Amino acid sequence: MQAWLKKILSADPEIGEIITAQNPYEARISLQTKRPDVITLDVEMPGMDGISFLKEIMSTFPSPVVMVSAYTQENCQTTIRALSLGAVDFIPKPGPGLEEEKETFPQRLLSKVKDAAQARTVLPLSATFPHPNHQGIEAGRRHFLKEQGSLIGIGASTGGTQALSFLLSRLPEEIPPIVIVQHMPPQFTGAFADHLDQVSLLTVKEACSGDRLKRGMAQIIPGGKHGQIQKDQQGLFLSLNENPPVNHHRPSVDVLFQSLALIVREKGIGILLTGMGEDGAHGLLAMRKQGASTLAQDESTSTIFGMPQAAIKLGAVQEVVPLEEMPARLIKIAGL
Repeated sequence: MQAWLKKILSADPEIGEIITAQNPYEARISLQTKRPDVITLDVEMPGMDGISFLKEIMSTFPSPVVMVSAYTQENCQTTIRALSLGAVDFIPKPGPGLEEEKETFPQRLLSKVKDAAQARTVLPLSATFPHPNHQGIEAGRRHFLKEQGSLIGIGASTGGTQALSFLLSRLPEEIPPIVIVQHMPPQFTGAFADHLDQVSLLTVKEACSGDRLKRGMAQIIPGGKHGQIQKDQQGLFLSLNENPPVNHHRPSVDVLFQSLALIVREKGIGILLTGMGEDGAHGLLAMRKQGASTLAQDESTSTIFGMPQAAIKLGAVQEVVPLEEMPARLIKIAGL
């Protein structure tokens, strides 16, 4: 695998020197004299697991790291753990029988490495910023929130796993329902939902078509599917489909936000977090035009400022908020 990665990267004229190491101990020696723009790190390595070495990198040589992971449940969980510890992104290894994945792997690898080279190394904020004091609200207020039909939509890409872990871990159980698009392959969104469920007071799950949207619950749109908000006599629910990618993504943040603008209108809250590209900008603008509250993560706390910046330039954003202030701001907008 390492030889293949080197061959792919070496063939691109925009990529300079490539240093390889057979194990973490060789890599540690190289990092003492070389400061690479990007590190690719396999989840499975001889002598030391990828998580242990990632912790060492982030504590001694903070650098943008792209994890390389196999399509297994165990590796999916390990990859999500790596992202929460500061890895910028990951790329799944193409498995047996996945010929299309193998054909597209070189271009996807080059794209992720180049994006990572532009990323800020953002260390986890959880140790720095304490959790806010979550206070319950009276029954009458809870009833009002349930009846008013408020809904929060969040979109994120590169760096979003860290940002979402920080945000959701600081929200109270009384928060209106949340629907999240995080650009991620199908096999990984379930593991990411499980991770968020463990670090949050909320109930977090990978969404299924027909799921009802309830206060105190966050739903992750599955990789490989678009998610849209629908409404019937019983209230709001989710609809999933496999329509063509939008902005090269499925799920797309724009698809989710456009549905919030159409169905939830002024009762919506849209948040665009760190990520490469422009997905979500037009959907957030549609939400703002319908009277929804719209927020974007600021540049200083974004791993990559692409998605928030695109929305800001479009005039879609009412407030630009540092990540550490986002939970309190969201709680206030939600009326808690």
